[in-house]
Amino acid sequence: MTRIIVFFITLFLFVNPVKSQQVRIAYVGEAIHNIPLYIGQKHNWFGSKLDIKVERYPDFNMVVQNIAYRNLETTFIATALSVINAVNAGMPIGIARIVVNEFPGALIANKPYTSLKGLRITYAGPAPEQIVYMEPLLKKYNTRVAEFETIFAGSTPLRFSILMSNNADAAILNPPLEIKALNTQKFFNLGYISDFRTRLPWATMAFNINWAKENIALVLELESLYDRTINYFYDPQNKEEIINLLIERIKISKEEATKGYELYYDNKYFTLGKEIPRDKLEELIKLFQKYEKTNMTVNVNKMLIHLNGGP
Repeated sequence: MTRIIVFFITLFLFVNPVKSQQVRIAYVGEAIHNIPLYIGQKHNWFGSKLDIKVERYPDFNMVVQNIAYRNLETTFIATALSVINAVNAGMPIGIARIVVNEFPGALIANKPYTSLKGLRITYAGPAPEQIVYMEPLLKKYNTRVAEFETIFAGSTPLRFSILMSNNADAAILNPPLEIKALNTQKFFNLGYISDFRTRLPWATMAFNINWAKENIALVLELESLYDRTINYFYDPQNKEEIINLLIERIKISKEEATKGYELYYDNKYFTLGKEIPRDKLEELIKLFQKYEKTNMTVNVNKMLIHLNGGP
């Protein structure tokens, strides 16, 4: 009798397999900050419990909005300020961990300027996201925001094009496009933001808070997957494989891929620990208030997803 029951249970599962839950993961562009996603995809580490669907979006604000409206479940990379903006607007967005702990961009210019006054500078806007991170550079060059001309451009490729076409004197560029610009030998690096070691978090793993509460096991599995990809990235034995992966995905030269890899590796941009620096998030919010000139009220504790004890 027992054998018959086991047989019918096995037959039922074969005919009616348990359907894995679909999880939609968003990413923006093809860029070095997507390394965790690229590694996970290549090695098929998403696990049997997850039916992963990866979707590409044009910008981080759109990613966050779609997570809020449950058109997406998560993203490995959402800028901290896009999440803070969404939380301030009342959207149910939460941060599970910091992914990139420093803004990876650099200010690339057509001359080795000693002052930024009067220059045409292109950076992401109109919200002052990149200006928040640029503050140390402004201090270094003794320049205030009102003393240069701003050209807003949401994507790094667009800012790169504006700079290359001589429609701006300087641009905030993220890897690998700052490397590509410097390789022309026509441009100069006025400084990486990471040179100043502000440790103001740039990117986060974000979830819809309500979905996370309903699916804490899946959140934990995705977070564990992220850990696995980052540990893989920081293993020096995997350097050449990751460089080749960047060449394949981003369509860049080996030199650009190598320099981009080394920039992230040497600066330890990807976080290894799970602890979220509340003080740095609060500092980020205050700087945003300063440049946005708004009374933003965001409770940092309410925007965190606590993986150990649930959201």
